[in-house]
Amino acid sequence: MSNLDTALTELLPLTAQQSIDSSPISKKPLKPNPFVTYRDPKSGHWVVVKTTAYQSFS
Repeated sequence: MSNLDTALTELLPLTAQQSIDSSPISKKPLKPNPFVTYRDPKSGHWVVVKTTAYQSFS
């Protein structure tokens, strides 16, 4: 056990520590985010737009 593990074990309550140790890891793939955000250069406001189809912005 590392120093970090020991420190976390001492700091966290038993119930929180148990939930960390026993939490299942999902094997499901992540869903693409249907929203795109950008900052309007004129107003400076952030704008959120829902896309109609998944688009790659690379």
